Amino acid sequence: MAGDVEFGELRAQNALLVEENAALRKRVVEQDARIEELERRDNRDSRNSSQPPSSDPPKSRAEVPPRPWRLQL
Repeated sequence: MAGDVEFGELRAQNALLVEENAALRKRVVEQDARIEELERRDNRDSRNSSQPPSSDPPKSRAEVPPRPWRLQL
């Protein structure tokens, strides 16, 4: 008799875990889509959108090539 009670409890717990797992999987899919959209938005600049060049972020020093030194005679 005790085995039947434990088995019933395990079935109930399993059903709850299956529901929770499905909800979490759905949430992961939604968050993946949101991350993809945010990354797409973050990668836009004036070259690949209708934004003006003044809306582009300033370039970091690492992205700007150094000027070559010129000897003046």
